[in-house]
Amino acid sequence: MNVGNDHEISITELAKLIVKRSGSQSELQYQTYQEAYGLEFEDITHRRPDLDKLRNLTGFKNQWTLEQAIDLLIEQERMKP
Repeated sequence: MNVGNDHEISITELAKLIVKRSGSQSELQYQTYQEAYGLEFEDITHRRPDLDKLRNLTGFKNQWTLEQAIDLLIEQERMKP
């Protein structure tokens, strides 16, 4: 089963959230799809998985919110030598 997050967030919103939660002063830099992936790249503009089937089959429940997961990853990165 392909699993994702049923909370839709744009890449810009995600980047801003990471900058904010990490206390970074980083400025966002933008690239076109062509610059990042080449001329032939096509992407889906919106993704929002429906997790109902997963929940019904397994009783799955998210352990962390997106914000909690970001905080944990930031903490882990800061602990690296």
